[in-house]
Amino acid sequence: MSKRTSVLIISHDVVGPRMAGPGIRYWELARVLARPFQVTLAAPGDPQLPAADVRLCSYEPGRWDSLAPAVEGTEAILLCGDVLAWFPMLERAGIPLIVDGYDPHPLETLELFAGTPEQEHKHRERERILQMQCRVGDFFVCASERQRDWWLGLLEAAGRVNVHTYGEDPSLRRLIDVVPFGLPSSPPRHTRQVLKGVWPGIGPEDKVALWGGGLWQWLDPLTAIRAMAQIRERRDDVKLVFPGTRHPNTEAVPDMPIHQAAVRLAEELGLLDRHVFFGEWVSYEEWPNYLVEADVGLSLHFDTVEARLAFRSRVLDYIWAGLPMVVTRGDATSGVVERYDLGAVMDYEDVEGVAEAILRLLVAPEETFREGFERARRDLTWEKAARPLIEFCRHPRRAPDRKAMLDWLEIPDESINAEEIERRIRERSAHADGTSPSGEIERPEDIAEDLWKEMIGGEGEGHISIRQRDCDIVPRHYVIDWRVPILGPVHAVVRRIINAEIRRYLFPSLEKQSSFNRKVMQALNDLARENMRLRREIEEFQRVGLK
Repeated sequence: MSKRTSVLIISHDVVGPRMAGPGIRYWELARVLARPFQVTLAAPGDPQLPAADVRLCSYEPGRWDSLAPAVEGTEAILLCGDVLAWFPMLERAGIPLIVDGYDPHPLETLELFAGTPEQEHKHRERERILQMQCRVGDFFVCASERQRDWWLGLLEAAGRVNVHTYGEDPSLRRLIDVVPFGLPSSPPRHTRQVLKGVWPGIGPEDKVALWGGGLWQWLDPLTAIRAMAQIRERRDDVKLVFPGTRHPNTEAVPDMPIHQAAVRLAEELGLLDRHVFFGEWVSYEEWPNYLVEADVGLSLHFDTVEARLAFRSRVLDYIWAGLPMVVTRGDATSGVVERYDLGAVMDYEDVEGVAEAILRLLVAPEETFREGFERARRDLTWEKAARPLIEFCRHPRRAPDRKAMLDWLEIPDESINAEEIERRIRERSAHADGTSPSGEIERPEDIAEDLWKEMIGGEGEGHISIRQRDCDIVPRHYVIDWRVPILGPVHAVVRRIINAEIRRYLFPSLEKQSSFNRKVMQALNDLARENMRLRREIEEFQRVGLK
């Protein structure tokens, strides 16, 4: 029997009885991947879900010793940008990295911190993480084709769409593919009553419009509440429920102003705890009960760039439960609702339209949407969603351009390692006065030159000569003084490596810099000659004056 690939999934969000979309995504992907592979799911806090086939472990963000045991022996890692920011050493672990771009964090951050003093800092931090993701990923996944187009632009700007990645696959599906949110293959089970006849203010025969998921700043619960004010004038038995308003990971996702704005509006309209109800959060185990008892699902958002790229997991929950829905247009999941005919797609902040759509869906015959839901449930399972991920994990590999970037650093002699390099430098730097055994002054550049030839080899065929180009990123003279033991030669070796690598892969663009450097050097030489001429004239003037 062949060995099963070892896969590590690192969730940046909590995984447990109370979890939000990201935690659910990694939990469900772990369960699907555990069928063909050995899967470990690491999450902050204390994961407590039963899983016979998934190994669960906890970690503390930023503490490498809490994650390192899970990384050891792993052959592929699925993670998002936050995890890379907490553990940048994963880039150097030598393990293929699968970057999950399901959540457009930079765009969410713009909305979340809009109008606050923190916005600029938070956005720059997100941009830095985004650039890191683009640089280190070997394979990327996202939630929709629209997101994939966005990511392709980011990757092209980062230099990842190149002769290596295009040469491997002109479609670039081997660089980035779509792994959306999925549906469980079995239908939701109703185990106990949680809303009708149980929640204070909701009768056993009332109709429930359900707001699945949280109240985030880019969502529009206000239109739903205003629509309820209109519905109340026509039907008194329709109730709007927000069962989960506070993210379970409060340290990472604080309560947002839109939550308080929604409660305040419901109170102003006389709807609070009569026709509009707010809860805290619902456990993952209990969530199917809410879906089964509801009559209509809602997913409304504002007209923002976040909406353009978002993939609303709550809409997938409605599909799983066969719950007709009212959604705002503009995001990828509204396209799913239209394609399968699963409810009504409305314009942004259309209060009257939302009210009419809810009333219409409440009286629609059950069979109206049955065929669409059946087709959607067949097409959108987690098993189908995870196919590109499964295919990559069958044969994990470094991205061809990242492998090419690293090949130059591989030394054929396996006995040569960092300790060996240090030992040899110590031997060459044994004399504190900076002289070699022969008594001659030995510069760090000379030590680096010899070690380069001895341990890594000469210039390969087609390589650009290190000494014949003047486009160094790290100047030749910028080396810590040889009087500093060890550090000077090490710095010289590192400088050599950096400059050689820059030339190999960025030479076309650096040729312009090289030309500029030559012009600058020429100008400096001209200035030096002019300075010498002026100096001679001054000396001559002083000599004549003394006479």
